[in-house]
Amino acid sequence: MSQESGSQVARGIPPAEVKAVNSRYAFVLRKQTPTSDWVLVTFDTDLRDDRPINPREREKVVLDSFCVGLQVKGRLFSEITQESGFVLKAVNVMPSNGRDLVRIDFAHRHSRETDKHSWEINRQMWLSIDGWVVLDPEACWGIRECEVKTTHLGGVQGTTSFTNEYKQTESGFPLMIRRVQHTRYADPTGARETMTVSTYDWYVDDAVPESEFTLSAFGLPEPPGIDWKRPTPWWLYAGVAGVVCLVLAFVLRWLARCRATQRPTSS
Repeated sequence: MSQESGSQVARGIPPAEVKAVNSRYAFVLRKQTPTSDWVLVTFDTDLRDDRPINPREREKVVLDSFCVGLQVKGRLFSEITQESGFVLKAVNVMPSNGRDLVRIDFAHRHSRETDKHSWEINRQMWLSIDGWVVLDPEACWGIRECEVKTTHLGGVQGTTSFTNEYKQTESGFPLMIRRVQHTRYADPTGARETMTVSTYDWYVDDAVPESEFTLSAFGLPEPPGIDWKRPTPWWLYAGVAGVVCLVLAFVLRWLARCRATQRPTSS
């Protein structure tokens, strides 16, 4: 979930989104407000071995979801550092609350001629980026703070800053639970600013049935020809058990009466 405020809130950003894959199909749902209905955005029945046709794209979706604390402007910072356009400016240790954080100042200016892969990825996000990140070694080198200036197609200039908050699991693995991000874009027509607060609630439940990952679980009809086998309701088992108990009680009572009538009488 995300909440936004500012001089001009960015349009077209849904406050809630669901991405699900089951053994029959994959789908994406969105809703604009907490009380509005879910809207089907993407639906795909073309699966291979219970996986989407493009496993690399699916892998990226999963990484983007779980590694959001390692991203800068929608990309893993580790990937950016490996590209030819990455420039390392400085590395400094920053003491903070009894532990050492690491600040990295960097720039990224890719070239279409020298790195076609980087160009295809980044031209939709930025043409150049310049700024810094603060990494936390005790949080698996997750990003604690970041501020970058970007240039985009059409002469758009942007500034983005954010802070991340983490919690540790029982095993000590850090999970990001909150991000507060401020963004400002300016172009020849004017400027706009947004503030986004994103919260994350992570949990694992191995007992969740596949039926929870279907359209009908969100109140939408299933596609024609697809019928999920629902688990037998608990109350049906309870009803059957009750009937069995009543029949058993009746049989035992009948047997007791039969024994009483067959018992020999003394003369």
